[in-house]
Amino acid sequence: VLFRSVVPQARSGAASALNAGLARATGDLVAFLDHDDLWTPDKLDQQSRAIEGDPTCDAAFGLIQQFLSPDVAPEQGATVHVPPGPQVGICATTMLIRRAAFDRVGAITGGRDAHAFMEWFVRAQSQGLRYVVPQSVLAYRRIHDTNASRVTPGPLRDQYLDFVRQSILAHRQRRGVNPTSPASDASDPPNEA
Repeated sequence: VLFRSVVPQARSGAASALNAGLARATGDLVAFLDHDDLWTPDKLDQQSRAIEGDPTCDAAFGLIQQFLSPDVAPEQGATVHVPPGPQVGICATTMLIRRAAFDRVGAITGGRDAHAFMEWFVRAQSQGLRYVVPQSVLAYRRIHDTNASRVTPGPLRDQYLDFVRQSILAHRQRRGVNPTSPASDASDPPNEA
């Protein structure tokens, strides 16, 4: 049974919006759809069959196809790169996940940060999230004038770089490596001169 819910709230960022929707969800499987993106009609059916067919599978993602919104002016559209083919979509829009697996990982954090889902996914992977990626397009991402990556590219880039730095430090700490040492990983072979 598909239950759709639109949760009106003040603009407070991706993490807040996803968590507000999750707080209202009552099913065993949950999915999220950004207001400006689209799902294929069979997305949830394909993914739920994949998950239900394997009791050890926690989640399913899928391929995503980006497209230029028809309301973008031609002169602006000419300056935008839209990948020509589908890409593996590890993002909230493509995910269908068992509620128990989501709860095990915990809430999405990051407030208004652009990397809110990325942080959650890295945490999920470190906790052993098992997922599949059906090799068919299940979602379409609209490229338009107000995408965060187009409106604030500098700050967004800085947020991503900060997230990557924090992820590397956390990985080093989990591996027992001094997070401030120049060593790239505890499993790297020693440098022999």
